[in-house]
Parts: sequence; C-alpha cells; structure tokens
Amino acid sequence: MSTRMMLLFILAFCPSISLATYQQPPSTSLPSSTTSLNPQDLLNQCIAHLEKLSLYEVHYTQWTRTPGLATSLKARSIVAPQRRVRYEAESAQGTIKVLTKIIGDGTTIWRISNLGDVTQAETYRITDMDEEIKLVELGKTNLDVDKAKQLRFDIDTEHGFHGLRPTIQDLQKHMQFKPATIETLTLPDGQKVECYLLVGTWNKEVLDVLAPVKKPGEEAHVPNEREQWDRRQSFTFFPRECRLYLDRQTLFPRRAEWWGPIKYEGYLERLSLWEWSMPRQITEPELQSMIQLNDQEKQLTFKELNYGQLLKQRIELMSKRESELSRFRKLDVAPDRGPGKSP
Repeated sequence: MSTRMMLLFILAFCPSISLATYQQPPSTSLPSSTTSLNPQDLLNQCIAHLEKLSLYEVHYTQWTRTPGLATSLKARSIVAPQRRVRYEAESAQGTIKVLTKIIGDGTTIWRISNLGDVTQAETYRITDMDEEIKLVELGKTNLDVDKAKQLRFDIDTEHGFHGLRPTIQDLQKHMQFKPATIETLTLPDGQKVECYLLVGTWNKEVLDVLAPVKKPGEEAHVPNEREQWDRRQSFTFFPRECRLYLDRQTLFPRRAEWWGPIKYEGYLERLSLWEWSMPRQITEPELQSMIQLNDQEKQLTFKELNYGQLLKQRIELMSKRESELSRFRKLDVAPDRGPGKSP
C-alpha cells in the first residue's frame, strides 16, 4: 500500500476532471435508486455515474482530528473535460490558514498558495508535464511499469483530472464493506436525505502491510503486529473503519466518516468527516470565465517551473518512502492505556 493511501484520511481530495475529448455536456442527473444492497454493486454504479458527469461544480468540506489541533478544509472544484479545472481551498489548523488554488485551461497550469503574507505562484505547461511523465513510463527511471502507471494517475488526480472517482476507487480497492443499509443522513443545513450507508474496514492486503501476522519461528522480541492491531494497541489516530453515505436517489457521495482509536486500547471515535454537495451543472461559457486568471491573480508574478526537475525530486522521495510504513508502525503506539470514550 502506498503512503498516499496511508494518509488518505487526512488529505483533502481535489475533485477533478475527465480526460475525455470535449463534447456537449451531459446532464448531471443520475439514475434513480437501485434495490441492490450489495456493496460492490453500489460502488461500481457510483463509479460509473461519476465517470459520466461533466461540466459541474461541487463544494467539499473536511474536518480531521489529530493528536494536536484539529484541521479543517473548505473547497470548491470545477469539474470539466479536456483537463480544465479550477480548485480553490482554504485549510486551517488553529490560527494557521492556507489558501490554495489550482487553475488549468487545458494548456497551462497555475498554482497559487497563500500563507499569511506569503504568496507563492507557479506555472507550467501540461504538455511539458506529459512529456516528462512519458519518459518515466518508457523506463528512463528506476520505477517499474506499475509504479510509473500509478505515478501518472496520482499526478492527474492531484491536479483534479479524475473527479471524485479516485476516492471511491481507492475505497473499493483497499477496503471490505458490509452489505449496505438505508439510513437518513442529516446535512449541515438540517436537510434530511435518504442514503445507502456502507461500512468498511481495511482488507487483508492492506492489513498484511499495516500489521503483519507474526510468522512461525520469528524471534520472541519481534512483536505480533496483527495482535496489537486487533487489540487497538497501535495506530492511534489512524482510521480503521470508513462509513460512506451514497445518496439513495443519485448514488452521489454525500459523506464519508473515518473512525479509529485515539488511545491505547481505546474505543473507535470519529477521526475525520468529509462532506460533498450535490453537483451543480455549469455551462461552457460559465466554465470559460472560471478557468482564466482573474484580475487579482493576473497581478501575481508566476515562477515557471521545470517539471522534469519536480518529477525527479518526487521519484527520489518515493524511493525514500519505501521504509516509512515500517517506521510508522514501530513509532505510532500510544503510551496512554486508559479507555477511550464512545462518541
């Protein structure tokens, strides 16, 4: 499992756009509710519907509990074909606030970040990015084929080129879900929505990496990490359970909750909450005004980046992270043996 998945629950997902050639935008409406409660059927239908959506705006909020201050994020994303995007987010931890923007017109990417009085503005061309990634895929680095393919997908996702689909695909790939139940979800504005609730935990493949079973014949000092995991003696403030709410009428994701212990042998408590608005369809003229720099943004001085150098640094970092998960397992054991509190 990649470090990307390990940290999934605390990262703000950047909704993204399709790589398909632009056509007349289809409606954002989705098929009516299904009678199946099979989690794989529901996830497959959700992913298929997300792939069909085009030219829409979605708002997203996230709250995450940490050992220190809680973090929050509010974001707006424009999802459109031809790798056109506008993503705006404000993240906060205590009094620290960071503003982030990613703007793409299909040819150029502009990235803007603001922390206090410090503003960083960078730009690069999408064709340059594609050429550098292509070199990686052709074996010009030490990455194997699968990692090179994953690298392209990750970069496209980070830029907002795949919509909400990667989030749901990650959940489907790495978690095992129980049959869905039908629940009434109360939204922040008080509105009540009927949803399919899917409750999932990490599957065997993930657990074998997170908390391996002790092998016969291993030395006595080697801990049984799976036993520690099962007893909640490790991985505090790390998610163990996901509760995903899909709108019953549209199958659009409305909320995801991540639950895990915050204390040694503690109860599961809510660690993170993600919420998405229903998509609002936009027109092509409206989109054009959104994917251009506004008057204030045009006043910034953008630094033109060498994407090849950025990619080289990223690959070097990927190599160094191979041992991060094992170090994480050894260090993330809470000394507090008191019971946690049920929310």
